[in-house]
Amino acid sequence: MHPVLEVRNLEKAFGGVPVLRDVSLSVHAGEVVALAGENGAGKSTVMKIVTGQVQRDAGEVLVNGESVPHIDTQVARALGVAIVPQELAPYPDLTVYENLFVGREMHTRFGFLDRRGMLNQARQMLDVFEVDIDPSTLMNRLSVSVTQLVEIAKATTWGAKAILLDEPSSAIPDREVDRLYAVVRKLRAQGVAMIYTTHRLAEIQQLADRVVVLRDGRLVMDEALAQAPEHAI
Repeated sequence: MHPVLEVRNLEKAFGGVPVLRDVSLSVHAGEVVALAGENGAGKSTVMKIVTGQVQRDAGEVLVNGESVPHIDTQVARALGVAIVPQELAPYPDLTVYENLFVGREMHTRFGFLDRRGMLNQARQMLDVFEVDIDPSTLMNRLSVSVTQLVEIAKATTWGAKAILLDEPSSAIPDREVDRLYAVVRKLRAQGVAMIYTTHRLAEIQQLADRVVVLRDGRLVMDEALAQAPEHAI
């Protein structure tokens, strides 16, 4: 079985300074790979390359075993690869349901926006993750943690098979972290492949099936969690 998402021999430099050096990693369906390392290790750059926000200098990106010669944000979405970035960027002045359906709005048979239909479907999307909010609420009224869950719901209902979570717990209070963990576990049970960046050992122990560690842009460890020595994470 091919990995859902794989990168091989990634290289990237900014202003002549190497950020990634020969990095290879993969994630399979129903697997959570913790991508660990200190700030500046290259974790976010890997995610941005995979989702087409940054172009690689060298290397290969593969989705379901097929090489993707050029990847941009639209190509990534079409291939089922989504990111929930550390710096969330929803449309703050739109409602929750409008954010969920932006770019794929539902219409009635007369050509008008089907707001009732979108509201109803939005409730169903949110119920999957036990998010108890009114879909007509403006995004700028939500907490960071709930905004994250809306973004995850959006990604999965767009058909994402691989979701990249960039330090999702860094900006939310500790009391909200358990709900985030529950959502990650639910997605894993649904067969979604996930890469979860963190530098917190406790998160890795809670969630990861496998641990990949970057240091100064190089891959220094890729091990199943059970075999990964704590001192190397």
